[in-house]
Amino acid sequence: LVGSVRCVQVTAYVALAQKHNLDVIYTMGIPALWAAEDPSKPSPYANTSSCSPPKNIEDWQSYIRTVGERYKGKIKYWEVWNEPDIFWDPKPYCGSVAKLIELTEVAYVTLKSIDPQNKIVSPSITQLGPLYLFQYLREARKYI
Repeated sequence: LVGSVRCVQVTAYVALAQKHNLDVIYTMGIPALWAAEDPSKPSPYANTSSCSPPKNIEDWQSYIRTVGERYKGKIKYWEVWNEPDIFWDPKPYCGSVAKLIELTEVAYVTLKSIDPQNKIVSPSITQLGPLYLFQYLREARKYI
């Protein structure tokens, strides 16, 4: 993200939201293939990314810290992944609930250290996901 065309786009979207006094929810996740636990599992969003979680939690934390510092005071709502309950291919997320909880904890600790006003929101789910959300919230509720 940082240093990429997407970074310029996100910055423009954030500036536009600020101009109109709107809050932004930034969705984290979808690692680049080089950072993915399983780069052979594609993301539905881009052929340069994967649905699998990051293989190295330090890379995830570095990503969170970089984005959190870049948008400090501009973004305060952060979502860890989007629609992780979708089960058809290509999936938005193909890791375990336990891994998503770990990613949420790291995001929470990192973002709160940057700005205590930051808030982690629950991943959005589809109509297929109430059980998934229940499993996630059972452990992750202390971070959101």
